[in-house]
This record gives sequence, C-alpha cells and structure tokens, in this order.
Amino acid sequence: MLSFRLPCVALAAFAAAFASCKRDPEPETEPTPATGGPAQADSGEAADPASIRSVGGVGAPAIDGGLPASLPEWKAEFASRSDPAARRDFIAETLSVGPRYREGALRAALEDPSEEVRAEAMSGVPRLPTDRRHALLVELAIGNDSETVRAYAMDDISTLPRQTRAAMYRELLESAAEEVREVAISRLADFSTKESFEMLLDGWGEATYDDVRATAPELVEQLVGVRFDGAGEAKAWWAENEAKFDDYMSAD
Repeated sequence: MLSFRLPCVALAAFAAAFASCKRDPEPETEPTPATGGPAQADSGEAADPASIRSVGGVGAPAIDGGLPASLPEWKAEFASRSDPAARRDFIAETLSVGPRYREGALRAALEDPSEEVRAEAMSGVPRLPTDRRHALLVELAIGNDSETVRAYAMDDISTLPRQTRAAMYRELLESAAEEVREVAISRLADFSTKESFEMLLDGWGEATYDDVRATAPELVEQLVGVRFDGAGEAKAWWAENEAKFDDYMSAD
C-alpha cells in the first residue's frame, strides 16, 4: 500500500485514486484541460505578443499586462519574490494569460522549495501540448526529488488513454522512486493486454532495481499461469505460446 504525504486539501482526490494499485480509468481520448482563456498551443517559441490576451481573451496583450518579455526576465522576477504565496500567484498569473514561455516557467516553478508553488505549477502541466506534456510527466515521475510533484505526475498520468499510460508506465519502471516503480509495474500488469504484457517482460529483463525484478515474476505468473526463473526464460516461452492468447491475455 502506498502513502503520499500530500500538503493540501487539493490532493484529496489524488489520495483516493492512488491509495491502491487498482485499474486506472479507461479514457479513450486525451482529456481537454479547462483554461482561463482560449485554448492555445505552446510551440516553445515566443508567441506573437499581439496574439496573447489576458484571461477571457479580451484586454491588452499579456506583454503589456505585467509579465516579463522573456523567460530569463520571468525567472529573475519569480526568484525575486521571497514570499511563497507571491511566487504561487505569479505562476498562476503566468498560466492564465497564454502559452508564452509556459513550459520554461513551469519547470522553474517545479523546482521551487515551496510545496504550494509546486502544486500550482503542476496544475498547468495539462495545458502543455500533448507530446511535451507526456514527456514532462515521465521526467517528473522518474526523477523529481519532490514526493508531492511525483504524486501529482502519477495522478495526471492515470487520466491519460490506456495505450499512452502503458508506454509511460514502462518507462517509469526505471524511476528513482520506489513508490513510483511499485505503482507502474502493478498498473502495467493490470492492463492485461498482449502489448502491456510484452512491456512487462521487457521491463523485467532490463530492470535496474531489485524490487522490479522481484515483483515481475509474480505478475507474469498471474497473467499466464507459469512461473519463470528469469525474464529470458519468460520471453522464450512467450514466443512459443503467444498465439494461444487473445489480445486481452485470455487463453484459447
């Protein structure tokens, strides 16, 4: 059983979803996050200031509304605010006005020592373009030193479509955090598909951590009814017997 010591009431929903290694929800499509203004893609380049509007899509361009003109200037302004609440409000303001240097600002805020600032920054991750959002979530869950950030990342991953989650959980078997690895390997087995089973075998064979090597044989046995001494033996058996299973790991 996993337990995250999360710092605010806003994480209550995550605690309920993350309390056990049950199956994730099965969304079929990428959820569309709600934003305070019109949907905008973050291309990673500085956007045309004339196209960046304040909340609601009306008013002066954001560059005239108080935000610094460049990411380095934004970081300097962010760092100058000694009060965590002021930094939290600054990242919230940045997220509300559009995609200007959003990813860079998020990354800076996610390194903040304040839990409330990191929590505010995580709320903006779903606003990133899909590919960059996924990459950042995996990066955070694998190596971020904040338990809170890792918890938020895992919670966000759990809302993604099944195929996307499976690939991400495979990567997370190499997370430096044991609690992330534990959830990732259990969720990967829970999918009970040929694709996820093969990811499980690959993760077992390439595992860096002893807990993954110890847990994988049990999960593989649950899925195919055979106990193997190693990943190589399991892969050889699967190559000979794959045709006996349907796509959802039911034997003929």
